[in-house]
Amino acid sequence: MPEAEVFNVVRANSSSTSSKGASPLANRSDFVNSPNKKVVTKSTQRLKELGQAVKNLKATRDVMLMLYQFKMEELAIKRSLVENDIETASVHAKKCYKIVTRCSLLHTSLPLYSKLENLMEDLRLYLASYSKSAVGTGRSRDITSLITTYPSLGPSDQGISFISELLVDCVNFEISSQNAFLNNEPLKEIPFIFSYALRFLDLYFPDLNKYFEQGALHLLVQSVNSRVSSIVKPRLVTFANKHGTGALSEDEIENTVLIGRACKAFCEELQARTGANLRGDDARSSVRIDSSMHDNIRVLCSVYISNEIRLLRQQYSEIVRHSLSQGLIDAACVHDIFYVLQRSTQRSHATSWSKALQTIVRDVNEVLKDLHGRISQVSSNLSQNSESVSLSELGACIIRGDKGIENFISRSGVSCRVKAAIVSELIVDFSRGMNHSLESFVEEQRAKNPNWCSLQVELEELRRTAVAFERLSIELTNTLAHDSVGLVKQILNQLSLTQYILSEKQFDLLAGSKVWAQPLIWLYEQLAKAFGHESSMQNCTTWLPKFLELLAARLCITLEMTLFGNLTFNQLGILLFERELRVLVAGLSNLTQTSVRTTFSRLLSACRILSVDSITDVVDFWDAASCRLLEFNLDESLQVLKRRVDFTEMIVIETLDSLAQGERK
Repeated sequence: MPEAEVFNVVRANSSSTSSKGASPLANRSDFVNSPNKKVVTKSTQRLKELGQAVKNLKATRDVMLMLYQFKMEELAIKRSLVENDIETASVHAKKCYKIVTRCSLLHTSLPLYSKLENLMEDLRLYLASYSKSAVGTGRSRDITSLITTYPSLGPSDQGISFISELLVDCVNFEISSQNAFLNNEPLKEIPFIFSYALRFLDLYFPDLNKYFEQGALHLLVQSVNSRVSSIVKPRLVTFANKHGTGALSEDEIENTVLIGRACKAFCEELQARTGANLRGDDARSSVRIDSSMHDNIRVLCSVYISNEIRLLRQQYSEIVRHSLSQGLIDAACVHDIFYVLQRSTQRSHATSWSKALQTIVRDVNEVLKDLHGRISQVSSNLSQNSESVSLSELGACIIRGDKGIENFISRSGVSCRVKAAIVSELIVDFSRGMNHSLESFVEEQRAKNPNWCSLQVELEELRRTAVAFERLSIELTNTLAHDSVGLVKQILNQLSLTQYILSEKQFDLLAGSKVWAQPLIWLYEQLAKAFGHESSMQNCTTWLPKFLELLAARLCITLEMTLFGNLTFNQLGILLFERELRVLVAGLSNLTQTSVRTTFSRLLSACRILSVDSITDVVDFWDAASCRLLEFNLDESLQVLKRRVDFTEMIVIETLDSLAQGERK
């Protein structure tokens, strides 16, 4: 029945019931008891069915009209694309989207809607095929407007999938077109792939951002990362297989670092660029890169660590073997070793992989421990050697001019100890410098990323290693200082037999002479020149001053023992002794370039106390607060004052007791 006639029948029925004055349903009880109940019910049901049929017919007519419009727009798209008029094709594509959207809102339950869905899928495939055909033609940018219709023409993941596939096609095309330059070398191909993928996103992302939902854009970022990772992975495997075994070079390891940094930079750039273009204040933080590229980075990190340690050990062994073949680990060897260690740590810095840096620093500590063991063993072997000529005899010959200082330097153990002590001093400086640079680097990294490894254990181990070398250097230097004091043993023996009890005539006769100070200064000047030459040859400026300070300290101890144990004075004698002592202090200060007066302060204080005119004058040096005579307590003061032959022990004891009693009062 035509739609107009149906509505006329409905109106006629309504008019006839109204003319009787009341509705048949006005009185419910009458309607229930009416014999025409079944007839009315059937008529109402029939009217409902007719109304629904009319609606379906109208909807069918609308869908058929939409199908017709969709087909016309599709034809217009294809004609435009044949003419390469992508802009017009995009306009028609968006009209198709509006048609599909309107139909989906109204008539998704109709069978004809599936026909429209099929047409929509065909159009999507056609546009995808056309877009792919633009790869390598220079028209990739032009088809952006078509790509942005994909979320409209189907589920958003279809658009994401296509763009990812388009990226793969474009990358493969570009690699094949650049094959003459890339030459199937992963080192060139991998950075090229990353660079192209980022440029690809720069090309499409701003337009996609207008049409894709934010969640879909996040999926797009993950998809691009995953696809790029799949392209890169076989090249990384090839690279790892090539560089994982066989001979190594620094260039190969640096290439591994370079590729690793390229992978990390790609992830960071991918997150930064897409995050900056997403809508919303927290868009940047909401973009996350999945683990596919990080898996590649972990593979590279493992390859790097293995190769770096192999190269480090290999170079260290070669340096040590070459140095030991010439007799001893010298400063040149240490410089070469630390060059290798610093290069390794610098490369591990460059990777920005905390695990890599942590592992390399651990191996550096192992290398330094091995080096410490080798130097300690050499020193231990030196201590077991003995010489037929005593040091005191050799020193006497050197002072007389019968032999030169080189005879002492060339003695078994002396030259080697000098070199070992200088080498240990160098290692201390290098180790502390390395520790400082590592601490600064770790602090900088942890400021950026609090989860970055602190290297606390490794850095503490490096500090302990530096302390161990410092102790070794001090031990060797002390031994050299002890031997150097042994050279002047005859002079000190003669000094210990001297009695400084002089008359005025003897004092005047000896006033200008330097009986023992001048030979000591001359001998140690010769020694300082010889050791200084060796130190400069080893390119170490810090060891010689330390040696001379230790030498002065040992000589001072020997002189104190001589004074307190063997010498006796009158006032003129102590004045002569003090004069020579001050000559010695001045001479040693010139050698060390620093004053050694503090080292000899107890000896100088003893001379001041012993030079008093009368025993009662010691009160001028008495410190009531500390109960001391200058630097000496009561017992030590007694031993000092007993050196004056004109001060009887009883008078000295009474004087000191009086000073102490006065303090108690």
